[in-house]
Amino acid sequence: MTMDGGSESFFSGVVEAIAPPAIIRPAENVGKTCPPPKQKPVVQITFDNKPTQFLNNKSTAELSQKPTNTSFSHGPNEVFVTGGITSSHIKTNMEVAYAHLTWEESKINCTYPHQVKIVVTYAPTVYIASNYKPGSCRYQSTMQHELRHVNTDIITLKEFIPWVEAQIKAHLANLPYPTPLPSSQQQTIQNNMMAGLQNALSAAMNTMNDTRMKRQQLIDTRQEYLRLTNACPQEKF
Repeated sequence: MTMDGGSESFFSGVVEAIAPPAIIRPAENVGKTCPPPKQKPVVQITFDNKPTQFLNNKSTAELSQKPTNTSFSHGPNEVFVTGGITSSHIKTNMEVAYAHLTWEESKINCTYPHQVKIVVTYAPTVYIASNYKPGSCRYQSTMQHELRHVNTDIITLKEFIPWVEAQIKAHLANLPYPTPLPSSQQQTIQNNMMAGLQNALSAAMNTMNDTRMKRQQLIDTRQEYLRLTNACPQEKF
């Protein structure tokens, strides 16, 4: 069973600006539109796959109180015990460097996105009920089930990250040339560019997450829960 990580959202962006490279030009007439940049912005996305953390300190009753994102159909009079939950902590961190074309006498500035670095971090936590002792049949069978959720997350993230990178590149390619503005407005321009990039990243990650949740739902089925229930007849719940 998968959950949303409690108070943490699936995707949260932390924004930091890299020191921008500057291009200084002598005084000359400034047009209404900035000239095209000399090079396309570079986009780099890396995947930081953290080791899975296993916790065995909450009972089945406590785990059953945690909100989950997957559900399955029950037969009549069927009640299943929550023996394990996987919390898929997925976060994104984006840093953007900007290039600046400045007319030194008029202090007019053109700002361009120069480099975008994104780190997608996956740090899963698997909870196995404290009712199940480590090494027991129920502990092992529950852990194997929860690791299917972890592996599905990893496969989906690795599959989608190149696509997410392509979406960011497409967003940057569709940006109009900036307007020359006073250097005093430079921070506002950068903030607006960052907001657009964050929206593009969020939309792409949401698409990935829709596919991820559909795949996770295929793991948590009534048949799978019946299998887990009957996997260790010698051990009580």
